[in-house]
Amino acid sequence: MTYQISGRMGKGPQFTAGIVTTMSIVTRAAPILRYMRGWPIEKVREHCQEKGWTLHQAGDVHVD
Repeated sequence: MTYQISGRMGKGPQFTAGIVTTMSIVTRAAPILRYMRGWPIEKVREHCQEKGWTLHQAGDVHVD
């Protein structure tokens, strides 16, 4: 499953980045979100909520 995350890192500029999950675990992430690799999607949801970021499910996307 692929997800899109949008928000602001502190007082920095707005960002939009993606993560890919396999069996509900982050397996790929944009460089700005690389620290999320290995996280379960539940932890990602909680983290995004705490940061005030939005998390949108982008669906099943084949990524090579």
